[in-house]
Amino acid sequence: MKKIDKETEEHLADMITYAIRGAHSEIPNCCIYFWILYIRSFTVDIIEYRKAIPKGTEYIPCPKCLKEKNFVKIHICDRKNPICIRMMGPDSLSIIPQE
Repeated sequence: MKKIDKETEEHLADMITYAIRGAHSEIPNCCIYFWILYIRSFTVDIIEYRKAIPKGTEYIPCPKCLKEKNFVKIHICDRKNPICIRMMGPDSLSIIPQE
């Protein structure tokens, strides 16, 4: 197996983390793919793209969902739920709302 460099390894780990956290938050898969493949790879200008997204949308929707106005309410983690803690990681407890 070919060894990958440290930077590529870290980048891939970040992409996997984004996918896991996005799915746990109940963001549609197509939007997760869009985020990873286009936004994180800088092939889409995020500043310009955000201008088309309605205020109050809690994530970056893919172009199809944006066009069809297919927006979902994302899952808000519970800091006492072990599944949320495992999926989001202990480093994310600070962003999980307190009661």
